[in-house]
Amino acid sequence: MIRVIITDDQQIVRAGIKMLLKEDPNIQIIGEAANGFELHKIIEENNFDLILLDLNLPGINGLDVLKQLIYENPKLKILVLSVYDEKKYAIRAIKAGACGYLNKNVSSEDLIEAIHQVAKGELFINKNTATILAHQLKEKKGNLHDILSDREFQIFLSLAQGYTIHDIADKYNLSPKSVSTYRSRIMEKMELKNNVEIALYAVKNSLIDP
Repeated sequence: MIRVIITDDQQIVRAGIKMLLKEDPNIQIIGEAANGFELHKIIEENNFDLILLDLNLPGINGLDVLKQLIYENPKLKILVLSVYDEKKYAIRAIKAGACGYLNKNVSSEDLIEAIHQVAKGELFINKNTATILAHQLKEKKGNLHDILSDREFQIFLSLAQGYTIHDIADKYNLSPKSVSTYRSRIMEKMELKNNVEIALYAVKNSLIDP
């Protein structure tokens, strides 16, 4: 039996995942969490085999939750199930310690296969993520956005989507001054002049929809 904890801020999404996983009698849902704090509590109180983790969590975002969990226990088996497509966060999540990355439009068969694979201690890499990895290895310099830290990349995407400094500060629990500092650092690293160029770069590289 594979004991799974589902972490997603939307109750309706958690319910949907549970319904999908009921197709496999060898998977048991032993807990649900809506944020990182609830997840830590469930981890402390239960025996489990695998964590399904969304990246879009309130408070401490899922990527930071992932890093913290892996720091506390590098042997944890965490499978990211996110609304973000692989091009945005798959490689970053795997580098942070995730055992696999899936987009939420995945079929129930693929999700169940991924859970079984990760539970066995294997890394789950689907075709999209494998293509991104191969592309990065082929290009010596990689993409400009690859040089950004995880926090810088999150703020970069928010700026590209038209969020204001104050919106981003509220979203990531930062001060507006800190966000402005990140913005300056992003533009310096990527040699971009303003938010328009940030948005154009993101669209050109398929990081956001036009």
